[in-house]
Amino acid sequence: MSEHDPNHTPPESSATADPAPAAAPEPQAAAPAAVSDAAASPRHRRKAIGLAAVAILLLAGGELFLFRAQLGAAGQSARIEQLSTRIGALRGRVATLEQKLASVAAAANKPAPATPAPALPADLAARIGKIEASIAALSTTTLADHAAVTRLRQQSG
Repeated sequence: MSEHDPNHTPPESSATADPAPAAAPEPQAAAPAAVSDAAASPRHRRKAIGLAAVAILLLAGGELFLFRAQLGAAGQSARIEQLSTRIGALRGRVATLEQKLASVAAAANKPAPATPAPALPADLAARIGKIEASIAALSTTTLADHAAVTRLRQQSG
């Protein structure tokens, strides 16, 4: 204990200076300090045990969190693998559709094949020839008639 301790009582001075009684008060003064250390020790020990228990609980909670995170990650990797497989299948379908689109676009750029003229029967061709000849004859007569009408108008007029 220090000299400025309020619980410390100074030894009484006696008329006779005897060194032996002076030594006796110091163990008494040390005894309350030992008692206070002994009383503080269980309190300190309880605090240490409480802090250790809290630390153990925190560590156990962290381990539980990590365990659950690993379980979730394992499920996610299976889901990622499944989605990767589906993406591969979809890419194959897109490639097939792009090839079909390219072939349709190439077919659209090609000109349509010309349809052959229908073959006319021989008697039909002869009839068409006669009709064309009569049309030509009519046009010449029409021109002659038109010329005659024009002359008559000029003479009458």
